[in-house]
Amino acid sequence: MKGRQKLNPPKGSKHYGAKFTEQEVLDIRSLLAGGEQQKVVAKMYGVSHLTIHAIKHRKTWKHI
Repeated sequence: MKGRQKLNPPKGSKHYGAKFTEQEVLDIRSLLAGGEQQKVVAKMYGVSHLTIHAIKHRKTWKHI
């Protein structure tokens, strides 16, 4: 009501805390679909396997 909250926060790589671009997320999903293990992909991108798990199961990056 007082205008302190943004109604439509930025998504994807436009968000200030984003670690990936949209293309990287698509690449991660294709690697996982090809049978690559989550821990291997996580090491490739320098993030935890839980981050990759969230991308795989669309808990994050839902809009892609």
